[in-house]
Amino acid sequence: MTTTSNVQELVCANIGPRERRKRLWVGVVGALFSALTLAWLLTTDAPWWAALVLLPLSLAMSTGFLQWREQVCIANVRMNVRNMDSGYEPVTDETLRRALQQKAQRIQAQAILVALLVTAVSAVLALAW
Repeated sequence: MTTTSNVQELVCANIGPRERRKRLWVGVVGALFSALTLAWLLTTDAPWWAALVLLPLSLAMSTGFLQWREQVCIANVRMNVRNMDSGYEPVTDETLRRALQQKAQRIQAQAILVALLVTAVSAVLALAW
């Protein structure tokens, strides 16, 4: 049985497949740079606080992956547009606009949490290494 909230969840997207691939690429590149940076920190006996350099890298990684998974671009939400691979078009439906804003806020909160967690774990590893 499909409820109204399930239908809204299914159609609550503001990026199409091509745009989603861009976000996935950002996530993959962010993860690669984060892993390489952590390896460098651990092999060079850097102080534990040097792991703070991972914060922006892991934030980019987590934001990219979460936008890809949720099919929502935070910047598009702020501009009140969507790009379903045929160019930008305004979001005119108020219910969709509110749902996209809620998703964008959830993505931002989760991305910050993941970035802080990755940075904290990296700092502990650097301290213990």
